[in-house]
Amino acid sequence: MEHPETATPAHKAAASREASPDSLRLSCSRCAAELRRSAYEFRLSGTAAFHCLRCALMHWPTVQRSLLISLIVGTLLTAINQGALIVQGDLSANLAWQVPLTYLVPYCVATIGAVLNARRSNVELDHA
Repeated sequence: MEHPETATPAHKAAASREASPDSLRLSCSRCAAELRRSAYEFRLSGTAAFHCLRCALMHWPTVQRSLLISLIVGTLLTAINQGALIVQGDLSANLAWQVPLTYLVPYCVATIGAVLNARRSNVELDHA
């Protein structure tokens, strides 16, 4: 066994991991924040990557999918709800906030659904 004075930083880290159960906690694979209560699991080329909530909300494949869903559903809802006004050319000031909101709601629903589906609790993280 090495003396503490001559141990390398890697040896010291390994020794502290063995001594401390807290060091077995997961950290976000993107920002390195400690994952305390829950983590969000995303598969990247077959391996699991765990993220904090902030990084999960900014996970690019999730953002892309949510934008696509928002574009399709928002366009459909705008055509159904405001189509007659837009075709007639009767563009009121209300459309300035109604149309963006019509696109924002499907984006939020798709994103929240994807993030909640990726959520893993402490119990599930202990077995990861």
